[in-house]
Amino acid sequence: MSEPPQAKLHAQVHAECKRELGSQTDRGAAILGATFLEVRLEEAIRSRLVGTGDPVESLFRGGAALGTFSAKTDMAFALGFYGPKVHRDLTLIGRIRDRFARDLGAVCSRRVTSPPSAASCGSPGTCAATGRNPVRRSRGGSSCSLSC
Repeated sequence: MSEPPQAKLHAQVHAECKRELGSQTDRGAAILGATFLEVRLEEAIRSRLVGTGDPVESLFRGGAALGTFSAKTDMAFALGFYGPKVHRDLTLIGRIRDRFARDLGAVCSRRVTSPPSAASCGSPGTCAATGRNPVRRSRGGSSCSLSC
């Protein structure tokens, strides 16, 4: 039995996203990876909705009930797609994505050679996005700032 066309399409999109993530800076990877997750969450939520057309589409528009990553993660959790640990992880991913998208001071790229101090990532010793202690990490042989 052959694979359904939609499954093949999802596999192709997943492979392309994985290739694209590998070529990104940390900032780009955070934004792109979270966007990929958001699209998949929306697909999963839509699969459980019985309506179609504008009433459903309006739920996912910016500022609407399911217009944000956070709202989608909450709805997917409420629908039982995953448990509390995954929900917490997705919430964390959303915060990190938002931090990279909105704060140029949080940019971490392969060109960075001198990582900022933990204090510049949040309160001394913790990351503002995650509340965790940031750690220095290396990416592809070049220095990166902090992984929170």
